[in-house]
Amino acid sequence: MIQPQQPLVMSDGVVRFQRNKIVQLLIDTGKLSLNDIWILYRSNTVSLEDLVQLYQLIGYSVNGFSEVFGNEDKALCDLLRNHADALVAERKKKED
Repeated sequence: MIQPQQPLVMSDGVVRFQRNKIVQLLIDTGKLSLNDIWILYRSNTVSLEDLVQLYQLIGYSVNGFSEVFGNEDKALCDLLRNHADALVAERKKKED
């Protein structure tokens, strides 16, 4: 099942996924770090789809996301880079 994709936003000049504040609080105050969650993924305890969605929900940058998941899902990363480039171009056009 394909997970929903978070919208992209500009934050301090960086294209990011729109952060879910509840999920961010769970990560910041919880017992699992992103490293712990990667270990769960590598041991097949959590799915790639859930990991991808988590990175979106915590507001990871598109560039960072592409670095992390480029080997896992190149097509998705290429699509996201195209969307990010369009968002940056749109913002520059409005500034001019």
